[in-house]
Amino acid sequence: FSSRRRHTRYISVTGVQTCALPISKVQQGDVVICPITNPSWSVLFGIAGAFVCDAGGPLSHTAILTREYDIPSVLATGDATHRIEEGSIVTVDGAAGTVTPVSD
Repeated sequence: FSSRRRHTRYISVTGVQTCALPISKVQQGDVVICPITNPSWSVLFGIAGAFVCDAGGPLSHTAILTREYDIPSVLATGDATHRIEEGSIVTVDGAAGTVTPVSD
């Protein structure tokens, strides 16, 4: 599942945060990559540039809030937290449902 956003592409210039890091480390525009979100993470939706989750679907917490905040998300990746390293630069295309590494 992915969000349908008017501006479908978002390039993270500040890096990738995994859920293993404290939420306080997420900076404006970061792509948050995590297994799944929960309601206590709601503050992140006003900060993050995009969300990529291992799990989730159209009615998941992440899907509902990314639509509400109009930010891209790609959910149900299965293994994004294992495949994307912290600090990677990625393009998240919510309309296409893709997360693509950006080469230097």
